[in-house]
Amino acid sequence: MMPTNIIPFPDIRHALHCGGCPVCGKNDGYLNLGAQHWFICRVHKTKWLIGENLFDSWMTQTIPQHLVAERLLRTYHEVTPAREQMTGEKLMFPLD
Repeated sequence: MMPTNIIPFPDIRHALHCGGCPVCGKNDGYLNLGAQHWFICRVHKTKWLIGENLFDSWMTQTIPQHLVAERLLRTYHEVTPAREQMTGEKLMFPLD
């Protein structure tokens, strides 16, 4: 079951700080696991922790939402995110 509580992160200014999948450079938003915020890439089944209590969305999370997020995150591999670097008009995704 795909969780419905994945929170998209459309604001590119902040998405740049949260990193992307080291394979494709993208992220599909984040899930809250308690106060922790995990960004994910659905295609490559990767996850990376960006911090705790940064966004207030975790405060309204229900127990069923928490359980679904926990179950999904168990199937993803934790990675170090690629950090986007602006170079003129292009975005580069270093893999190191």
